[in-house]
Amino acid sequence: MSSTYGPTARRPAANSSSDSAITHDDQWWGYNKEHGWVVLDRSLDINKPGLKTQLFFLRCKDKTTFEARRDSRKAPLYVYAPKYLLTLGPELAAEASAVLEGLKARWPELQEKIRKQYQASRPVPVEPPPPPKRVRKAAKKADSPAAEGGTAES
Repeated sequence: MSSTYGPTARRPAANSSSDSAITHDDQWWGYNKEHGWVVLDRSLDINKPGLKTQLFFLRCKDKTTFEARRDSRKAPLYVYAPKYLLTLGPELAAEASAVLEGLKARWPELQEKIRKQYQASRPVPVEPPPPPKRVRKAAKKADSPAAEGGTAES
């Protein structure tokens, strides 16, 4: 019998939950000693590959988000979920895998939390204040017909 995550692992059927979450391009599931299970939503602009911005993670145990430096997402700080499961003994791996599968089954709910918290964390665009009155008066004079060489009564 082959392991789902071992060196002789077979790819799960296309309709299985483990296939959809681990291999989905917009999701990166991993484990961190401090945060536990984490997920990275790559559909967010901040998490796109090739950028130099921080990464925006969701900590699954309490559904809160946090930012981390891109270069910190390397092992041993953050371990890709299938690789993490390989580091555990059979009983712990089965238990952790069940927890992970439960989290992945809740992906739509978790993704909504990530997006809401991401939007709330971004600065609100601010419109520039209107120019001072003396600048507005000068602009009105420049736009008047008298300023164009004509008269106001033409």
